[in-house]
Order: sequence, then structure tokens, then C-alpha cells
Amino acid sequence: MEDILACIAQYGDEIAVVFLPGVQYYTGQLYDMKKIVAAGHAKNCIVGFDLAHAIGNVRLNLHDWDVDFAAWCTYKYLNSGAGGIGGLFFHKRWHDDELLESGDEPLVRLEGWWGHRFETRFKMTNSKRGSTVLIVFAHDT
Repeated sequence: MEDILACIAQYGDEIAVVFLPGVQYYTGQLYDMKKIVAAGHAKNCIVGFDLAHAIGNVRLNLHDWDVDFAAWCTYKYLNSGAGGIGGLFFHKRWHDDELLESGDEPLVRLEGWWGHRFETRFKMTNSKRGSTVLIVFAHDT
């Protein structure tokens, strides 16, 4: 854990995204996500976690810890079995409404078909009115 914090402190100005597991699968070490987030944010990094081995195993307070994003599967410790869905978390500050209220410019996001507002989705106007809910990240194949 100390090595991670030292690396962020030393190289953080060159790091855009810190992405680590919440629990190291091989050793079972639980990372102090709150400290990692604080260190990353102190260097203006976006901080996210792979929670495949944490979800269902440990208490997670992603919003309170100020985590930017997280992803996880459900087939392991949530016992969904093969073919189970995955999960995503995006901190509220990444929603358009929050960015607009803060005065910051909205971020460019990789959005799926459902990124358009429901009311205008099929009008084919060649302009985009983005949805302000997390469905904007939904993609299909």
C-alpha cells in the first residue's frame, strides 16, 4: 500500500488515471481505497477500482470515499453464476447535471445509443441532446 501511495506522490503529475483492484486477488490484501483516492485526487488523477474481488466481500462506500468510477462482476462473490451481469459505478460528479452546476465544461464521454434524451432519441436532427442519467453509458453489440 505504501508503494502505491509513494508512486502516486512521485509520478502523479504524469498519471491521468489510477486504476487498481479493491482487493488484490492473489494475496487477498484489501487496499485502502479512500487513501488511494485522496492521493490520486491530490495529483488531479481520476481514480477507479476493479472490484471483482471486493464486491460482496467487504463494505464499500464508493461515493463517500470520492471514488470516480468502479466496475465489478457478479459471478464471483455475489454468486450470480456464469453469464451474470456486471456492475458500474460513476460518482455523481460525473453526471452532466453536476458538471453544469459546478460551472465546469461537460466532459466528452463514450456514450452508447441510449445517450440521447428519450424525448428526442428518434427525431434524427443531427444534433445531440444528451441524457443526464447513467443510461448514457449503455452499449450493445
